[in-house]
Amino acid sequence: MVHGRAAPPPARTGFWAARLTALGVALRGVPLRRLAADALTAALLRITTDPPYR
Repeated sequence: MVHGRAAPPPARTGFWAARLTALGVALRGVPLRRLAADALTAALLRITTDPPYR
């Protein structure tokens, strides 16, 4: 099914990530170059413990 996508097309993910962060409903993403266990762990801890995001 082409219609009713649950996620934006790959070319627009950067736009939507920035938009959601600007609205305060999402954290800034971990850049792929920095994606390591410690950075991912820190992001997951923040998103699960910071009251505005729970």
